[in-house]
Amino acid sequence: MKLMLLSFSVDPAGHAVDLAYYYQSQYLKGNIAALEGQGWTVDVFTDNAQNLAQEEKIGRQSRIVRLAGPDGGLIPGEFTTYLSNLLAAVKKWVQERGLHYPLIQSNNWLSGWIGRQLQQDWSLPHVHTPFSLAVGDIQTQEINRYTPLGRRIIEETKTLALADAVVVNCPVERDAIWRRYGLRSVDVQINPYGIDTNLFNGQGGKKTARGRGKKVILYTGGLDGGGLQVLIEALRELLRKRPRFARTIELWILGNPPAQSLRESMDAQQLGQLAHVLAYSEFVRFLGTPSPAETAGYYRTADIVVVPGADKGMGIAALEAMASSCPVIAPRIDQLRHVVLDGETGVLVTPLDSRALAQAVERLLANAGLRKRMGERAANWVCGGFDYQVVGKGWDRIYREVVHKAACKQDAKPKKSKQIC
Repeated sequence: MKLMLLSFSVDPAGHAVDLAYYYQSQYLKGNIAALEGQGWTVDVFTDNAQNLAQEEKIGRQSRIVRLAGPDGGLIPGEFTTYLSNLLAAVKKWVQERGLHYPLIQSNNWLSGWIGRQLQQDWSLPHVHTPFSLAVGDIQTQEINRYTPLGRRIIEETKTLALADAVVVNCPVERDAIWRRYGLRSVDVQINPYGIDTNLFNGQGGKKTARGRGKKVILYTGGLDGGGLQVLIEALRELLRKRPRFARTIELWILGNPPAQSLRESMDAQQLGQLAHVLAYSEFVRFLGTPSPAETAGYYRTADIVVVPGADKGMGIAALEAMASSCPVIAPRIDQLRHVVLDGETGVLVTPLDSRALAQAVERLLANAGLRKRMGERAANWVCGGFDYQVVGKGWDRIYREVVHKAACKQDAKPKKSKQIC
């Protein structure tokens, strides 16, 4: 069967500009591979923000279709013209080739807007996957219908309400749709993130060189948010307690360019965090936003991976690390509790608690046997429930159910009798 997959703002074969983009593109590429394993062919529609070829093959039979939006790109809060032009481009491209799709899937709220229009115009079933939910930002921003966040929530609510099915990655997101959006009648199904366990594994493959006799703490959140500052405070506390650790550890930071080029694009808060990091410059390494193969090498090398939160795809980061037999330290929040098993595949700590984080880091660094046991359990846990092939079967089931229900609804509609003149 053939699937129209709308992924505007994220190109599965595009160049990663930040960690959020990297993890979303990884998520899409993995789902495409998994769906092809279930007999699906996928046409991915995205915008051409990076000026790549209009059409490109991805996987065995699938392809990416890049369509040009209006000049100037998307302006926050002013999305209607931008998306309307892309909608027209999608319709034109499909109609010129005489194609028909039995199903539309949209990823993220921008694609959801286009998917909703096509669902109504073409009378096709529509599955929507929100990579993130706007209600998660309500606590930190004042909103009304005229703010970009308020307008997004309005459009997101319409898409969630009209979709034939909504697919999320954990029960917390399902409950947010039912309760915080007030959409208790929406069919929300759970299918977790998938990981390429052939690439991310601890059994073989290339590792990254480390300092002789050093233990590596890999941090996956870049300089955004307060997670890195909490980690630096935790390391300060740890080094005051156990000064000898300063000679035996390296801190690797995933998700930013080299430190000297950061100052040009950082705000005051981020510069302050950078100053904290550079105070320990003897053992800090900035990794930038690497390729998936390079990232896999970092995970295989690391002794501990610290994940700052669940937003921006960090649930995927935790899975990639665990698949690579590396224990994870993460905040005890609902989204990550469904990914990291506390005391089994990693350690969950109180969010933004530097003392709890320092204790967890010390506990794992001081006990090689514990790290090994957690790493082995982590790899088994991810391979058993989060491998792309397992997740692909879930997508196949959801898609076929939606297509079947749509066909039944169509058959149940009263047919207009022919008028005999």
